[in-house]
Amino acid sequence: MRQPRVRTRSMRRALLCGTSEFRWLLTVLALVSLIDPWKIAASQELQSLLDRIASNKVDTSNSIQVDARISDVAGYALVVSIEPEATVRLVSDPGIRVTPLLSEGVIWNTAGSVEVRDTDHDYFDVAPTIRLPFTENAARTVRARVEYAYCIIDQQCLFGEQFVEVALDNWIE
Repeated sequence: MRQPRVRTRSMRRALLCGTSEFRWLLTVLALVSLIDPWKIAASQELQSLLDRIASNKVDTSNSIQVDARISDVAGYALVVSIEPEATVRLVSDPGIRVTPLLSEGVIWNTAGSVEVRDTDHDYFDVAPTIRLPFTENAARTVRARVEYAYCIIDQQCLFGEQFVEVALDNWIE
């Protein structure tokens, strides 16, 4: 007659460790524990790459110089000059739009915005100057919004908007 086998807990553990399913489970757990360091290393490499790219960003804050003055030649006019600096170029289509803003004591002689556009060229060869005629009636300041598109380098273009305000006490021409 056969005697029943007695198995203790330690024997059960030894038997489980010997099974192929248990070895497979241990392998999967080991691989999963290795994934997190790989993700961390990959994210650090990506962050390092992004930091190198970002450190070479071009400062666009002073790329376009917008000047405004009052001219009294042939009547009052707000004269807006847009001048790109360094290698920056003004895009000729959509061009430049100057919109007169409500100013106390100023009657604009234009019906809405004034646009300068050149669909035959990609960029303006000469920096444009735009005149917005107005009639002064005890005005203190003249204000306008200037919208434009410009390219820092080929195919990297941005839109810009600046507000200009000129006190009539300080007009130049």
